[in-house]
Amino acid sequence: MGLSVGVPTKDLVDLYLFNSEKIFEDSFWDNLADVSYLFGAKYDNKNLRSITKAFFKDLTLKDIHEKHDGKKIFMVPSFSLNPTKDEKKRNFRPVVYNSSYIKFQDEKLADIALRTSAAPTFFPIVEKEFIDGGVAINHPALSALSFAVSENKSSKKKYRHDAPMSKGLEWDVKKTKILSLGCGTSNGNFVDQKTIEKGDWGLWQWRSHIANLMIESNVQCSEYYVRQLLTEEYYLRLQPDFSEDMCPKELRGVKLDLDIKDVDILEILRDFATDYYEENKAEIMRIIED
Repeated sequence: MGLSVGVPTKDLVDLYLFNSEKIFEDSFWDNLADVSYLFGAKYDNKNLRSITKAFFKDLTLKDIHEKHDGKKIFMVPSFSLNPTKDEKKRNFRPVVYNSSYIKFQDEKLADIALRTSAAPTFFPIVEKEFIDGGVAINHPALSALSFAVSENKSSKKKYRHDAPMSKGLEWDVKKTKILSLGCGTSNGNFVDQKTIEKGDWGLWQWRSHIANLMIESNVQCSEYYVRQLLTEEYYLRLQPDFSEDMCPKELRGVKLDLDIKDVDILEILRDFATDYYEENKAEIMRIIED
């Protein structure tokens, strides 16, 4: 989101590096009220709300559209727990905010930032509706590709700023390129056969795997579908592997949670990302410069 408003990547890294303690601030009294997270989110989002508000001010998706003259399009997912806007009931569903969509033009970036980062158990549900988009779209390459190649038209209302009746960009899938940047993986989302035993599992056996299963399944599904549609020449997925030899020893075999605030670990992650970029720079340049 910061990139969409022209913030340098170094400043974005520093924003997290120097605010993680504040973002993930915990207190004894909050833990006591929530009974150690059993009946409440691990953190409140007051500090995160303050940071995002100061960072994005009152900028809206329409401001992003106008800043880039519609030539660059910004998309970010969240997830709606109660998508019913009329009397018709609907199931849970993702919401993909798009700077070229007229219906989203007044949405504030600060609000979207809270919605897309409201990870279940870590932060409260936002506006009694929205949670982290990663529960459904943790690998958004497929969402981007779908929008890029969509030829669907709107028959009832204006949809996009620069192409009112078009729902997508109508690109040729054979000429569409994607550079996908992952956050890294420890390759630990699996269950060994000894643990599975006979496989007759109930709630007790599944309890510690459901969250990772939900996240990893949507990542792998997106990866599978995009690779079916695009050749290696047009698709580059970079996903650092924390189990490989090039990874710093401090990260190998360690479960990296969403709420890391240890500055030493964060700096190691930053330096590893820099090394990983240098290792893959030629491939990155190939995909974005041709």
